[in-house]
Amino acid sequence: MSKNSPPCPFGELLLTLRKERGISQYALSRGCGISERYLSYLEHGVFEPRARTLIRLADALAIPPGELFALYAERLRAQGLEEPEQARSPRPR
Repeated sequence: MSKNSPPCPFGELLLTLRKERGISQYALSRGCGISERYLSYLEHGVFEPRARTLIRLADALAIPPGELFALYAERLRAQGLEEPEQARSPRPR
C-alpha cells in the first residue's frame, strides 16, 4: 500500500484494536497462529484476512467475531465503501 493509497478499513481497525489492548504484533500473531509478517501485511492493508483468520484474530483480541466483522462493516460504510461480501444477502440467480 503506497502512502497515497486510501487507508484500509480492516487494517486500521486491527491496528487500533491491537494497540488499545496493549498487545504487540508478536504476541497477537502468536495468539492467533499467524506470522508476524502476515499480521503486519493485514494491518497495512496488503491483505485482508480469510474468515478463519478473522475468527482467530477476534479470539486473540477477546472480541466476538461477529462484533469484529460488524466494526469492519461500519468502517467500510463510513468510508463510502460497500460492505464485505459475507455481510450481504445472496443475490437471486
